[in-house]
Amino acid sequence: MADKGSPWKYDAFLAHEGGGGNVTPDAVWEVSKELGRRLRVWVDKGRGYEDCKARIQECKTAIIFVTRRYMERIQSKEDDCARKLVEIMKHIQPHHTIVIVLDKNMLDKDEWYGSLFNVLMQSPSIDMTSEYLRRTNFDYLCERIEDASTLPVVDDEDDDYALRNSVIKEIDKGQCNATTLIEYMDQFRFDEQVQWRTCQAFEDFLRGNDNVTIGEAMQLGAGDRILRAMDDHHNVEKVQDYACRAIINLSSGHERNKDALMEIGCAEKILRAIDNHPNSDSVAHYALWAL
Repeated sequence: MADKGSPWKYDAFLAHEGGGGNVTPDAVWEVSKELGRRLRVWVDKGRGYEDCKARIQECKTAIIFVTRRYMERIQSKEDDCARKLVEIMKHIQPHHTIVIVLDKNMLDKDEWYGSLFNVLMQSPSIDMTSEYLRRTNFDYLCERIEDASTLPVVDDEDDDYALRNSVIKEIDKGQCNATTLIEYMDQFRFDEQVQWRTCQAFEDFLRGNDNVTIGEAMQLGAGDRILRAMDDHHNVEKVQDYACRAIINLSSGHERNKDALMEIGCAEKILRAIDNHPNSDSVAHYALWAL
């Protein structure tokens, strides 16, 4: 909950597109009601732009409920959803903004386009596409709001994200060693894009190396970082998918690594990945293989 001495009156501003015949209203009210029991939140209940603009400036974080209709609406600069999003990005930094996905066809960020892709691609996302997932992932949402509330404000946001994007380019080249990948995972711990890409890079790096190098990667902390990413981003399908793949290559034919991974809770995290992503054939396939 926002501290009395905090410059922010609310922990979070909740933005959505208002319905139009889909499930948005019921889902938003359900989540906002539960959040209100634990945090100070302000919900956009179809109020005017000026009213929302004033409230956004009083909020530390923003929760944006994403549907395909929301993505379509924010393409028009004159739409109230787009105008409110502009205000959110003016006053609330990207790492203080959390995306809740309500439409299953919006879970894959590769499907995002326009303003949604450009503005919210870097923000953490949570799958709440069903009543079950809204209940299951609610505590995680509260944790992310609280985590965001403790993150420092970045004075030079452009430099921060320029560095992040340069790191992603380096990872995608496929030439990073284990030490460098671990450093990137530590530096950008709460960036899901960096985390799934480093897990993917570990999968490739470990596949092409001998048992000595794989053992050294484990000793450096590769296993710890991969499992931590599964914890921090347990609702992000790509993180779970590539983490399971990396675990396979980290443990296959290497009994010492396999034992060490089991000791730090690897099996539990793999099983949770299956539970959290019941519609992902890829997660199920690689998770079961990793076990």
